[in-house]
Formats: sequence, C-alpha cells, structure tokens
Amino acid sequence: MITLKIFFRLLFAVVFSLLFADTIVNAGAKIIYIPLDSRPVCFSYVKQSVVAAGYELLTPPEKMLATSKHKGKPDSLWRWFKEASSEADAAVVATDSLLYGGLVASRMHNETEAKLFERVNNFARLKEDYPGLK
Repeated sequence: MITLKIFFRLLFAVVFSLLFADTIVNAGAKIIYIPLDSRPVCFSYVKQSVVAAGYELLTPPEKMLATSKHKGKPDSLWRWFKEASSEADAAVVATDSLLYGGLVASRMHNETEAKLFERVNNFARLKEDYPGLK
C-alpha cells in the first residue's frame, strides 16, 4: 500500500512535470504564481524578478498566504487559483500552500485525509477545465 507521504511526493513530481515538460512560456505571458508563504524571498522578490523579465504575474492576495504568525488559507487559494486560471497562460504553484496552507503548515497539520484528497483532486479538475494552462 502506498503511504500518504509517498503519494504526495509522486503528486508533486507529476504536477511539476505537467507544468514544465512541454513548454516554455514566452515573455509577455500571464503567469499565476502561488508561493510557499509571504516571505519576501518567496513572494515579493520573485514577483519583482518575473515582472522585470517581461512577464505579467498574477498573485493571490497576501492575506491568503502563510506568514510567520499563521498558516495560509488553502481553500481560499484554490478558489482564487481557479478564477485566475481563466486568464493565465501558465502557473507556478507551491503545492504545500494549496494543500496545507504553507510550508510550516505542511509539516504540522491536522487536516483530514479526506480533505487533503479533495484538494489533490482539484489539480485534475483544474487541468480538465483549463487544458491549455501550462
């Protein structure tokens, strides 16, 4: 039987492969970016660099992201991600944020297995709804 830890590692590998296997996004494209948390190294520095490179970056409101004081809001992030996907060419997302609410939250959580599988299944639904999203 596959453990939950192995399942999520495989999921990450699949999602990463789907995002980058067949494409390079041209400058000027709209890219969705969901970081691990709101630290500058994860959020604002990346945003500045990508915009300077000529891409349009769509990011969720910072209040949805994890901070040093609280975990992020994965269900709100998913709603935002689904809405933003209709206008984006590509997406780069931290699965820890979308599944658990951030990096630290992924290590210390009390989410039910059913809730986690529901969030994991959002990836498949998103790919069905937006097959051109890279």
